[in-house]
Amino acid sequence: MKKKHDKRRLDRPFDPKVLAEAKRIVRDYTVVIEAYAGMGYMGHTVELPEVFGDGKTRNKCLEHTIESTEVTVAFMLEEQRQIEIAEKVMREHRDVLRKLAVSREVV
Repeated sequence: MKKKHDKRRLDRPFDPKVLAEAKRIVRDYTVVIEAYAGMGYMGHTVELPEVFGDGKTRNKCLEHTIESTEVTVAFMLEEQRQIEIAEKVMREHRDVLRKLAVSREVV
């Protein structure tokens, strides 16, 4: 007997339209990267500070942070959950958030 396709399986891919929308949203997020001696870098976005990425280099950390944030936003879209900060608010406050992110960056 064949099993039905389970849309709730965790290991299934995201709908391409949902993932594309998540990438569009995250593209405008502000990433904060902090260096940790001997450990590399940890990153998060201002918009979803509880979602992290890490890496031995700044570029790998940035890549992992963006990827983990895109996956989180795609999940939120699939579940029809509200994105943490409305895009309109982000557009209005983008400059302030970028300045905050730069001031927290550790080189």
